[in-house]
Amino acid sequence: MKRTSVKSKERLGVLLSIIEETLSGLRIIKAFNAEKPVQNKFETLNDKYTVTMNRMYRKTDFASPLSEFLGACVLVVVMYFGGQLVLGADESLSAAMFITYIAIFSQMIPPQKHLRMHFIIFRKELLLPTGSIKFWMLPTILRISPVLSLQQVLAIRFRMKM
Repeated sequence: MKRTSVKSKERLGVLLSIIEETLSGLRIIKAFNAEKPVQNKFETLNDKYTVTMNRMYRKTDFASPLSEFLGACVLVVVMYFGGQLVLGADESLSAAMFITYIAIFSQMIPPQKHLRMHFIIFRKELLLPTGSIKFWMLPTILRISPVLSLQQVLAIRFRMKM
């Protein structure tokens, strides 16, 4: 899913750059009668972007039911092997202890899903992707003054010990 998301962002960037170039060079495009090739290029890139976004939305929509199904499968497997321990010949696990274990185990699955979801949101919102700066951080970055002045940096002498 991450790969598809990166691909869709790249395609959106290309699409927006085409739009910007077209709007800024509109006079040139009309002068050379190149409206049709520019329109074809835009439509091709827009179609690719649409296909990529649909793929990403399908994966996103499919992730939650798949997660629920896998959680239920894990619970069934735990119940099967626990049932073997309770009903087996050696009876190494009591029925009350197994029911307690199942209750605690089933209550731990939703918080783990929420924790994973919040971790993904945290990474998406607060951490910067490689090579980009979030728009809301720009004023903060521009207000930062250097800790050392140029004279202080030039006055630093490095000593090498061997």
